[in-house]
Amino acid sequence: MSHQMIDLIAQIRTVWQGVTGQELSCWSERDVNSAPEELIQIIQQLPDPIATIIWENQAWVVARAGQPPEHYYLASLHSGLSNTNLLGLAAAILDKLEEERQITQQLSTELESSWSRLNFLYELAQITFQIAEPDQLFLRLAQSLRQVIEAEDICLVFLEDEQPRVYTASE
Repeated sequence: MSHQMIDLIAQIRTVWQGVTGQELSCWSERDVNSAPEELIQIIQQLPDPIATIIWENQAWVVARAGQPPEHYYLASLHSGLSNTNLLGLAAAILDKLEEERQITQQLSTELESSWSRLNFLYELAQITFQIAEPDQLFLRLAQSLRQVIEAEDICLVFLEDEQPRVYTASE
């Protein structure tokens, strides 16, 4: 679980205890630790994202948050309809945070990729203006291209008068 998610769950648990006077059990599918094992097994088989179940003669309200492949679970002793609504809200907050984290991660990856391509075009322009000899130009081009696409080896092949000219760059 990310630090951001752990902090948010801690805040939700604190608010939950203040509002309901009850402990809130929280776990992810990878981090099962704060609810009884039998209860966890029952909860993870529930088809609905918010449910009330009876376990050991106690009513528990349960909410499932998050998108596959990992879910987050929140469970507490049930003491009224308003608790079900609150737990559903807490699950919705976790869902939104996870969705925003995934979007941020995708945007960061796209930004890094775009920056690499832009930097390559800048280097290509610099190489083109600085080097007049074709052999040196294509060798530097291969070296720059290897860095952009993160390959161990690059091979550029050009046909010149029906003869192949090969330029390589390796780590």
